[in-house]
Amino acid sequence: MWRHSTYKTITKTQKQERMENFIFNSALIIDDSTIDNLIHKKILVNYHFVKNVHCVVAVKDGLDYIQKQLEKNLDLPELIFLDIRMPDMNGFDFLKMFEQLEPTILDRCKIYMLSSSLDPVDHERISNYKFVKKFLGKPLTRQILEEEFSAHHEVDQ
Repeated sequence: MWRHSTYKTITKTQKQERMENFIFNSALIIDDSTIDNLIHKKILVNYHFVKNVHCVVAVKDGLDYIQKQLEKNLDLPELIFLDIRMPDMNGFDFLKMFEQLEPTILDRCKIYMLSSSLDPVDHERISNYKFVKKFLGKPLTRQILEEEFSAHHEVDQ
């Protein structure tokens, strides 16, 4: 039986403080799997890793999003989670185009490659791109994100 005394009231100020307690403000997920996008977005937001997450299902859409942000003088995503294996254009196609941007833009966006593949060739190719921070296995989990971002911010348990 549910008891009223066990219910904890959270004030509006406490909710605002929790909402502002994110490690990063924005992220872009580029993955052809809408289910993976949904899961990853929920994990990033619900565990307060990223406040605003934009998802796209194609490399071209990700490049278009970045271009529109630049044209409108809006903030670029601090993090980009990029799937390696996608139809038409893959993650490496994105990296080739992304590296053509100004170096200051490359420094502002941290790219994390996502894949369920353990192909060592993929890992070797990723190492050729200095602006790619790391390879992360799919699916993203809270534990993976805590390990990666613990140096950036202390994550609430």
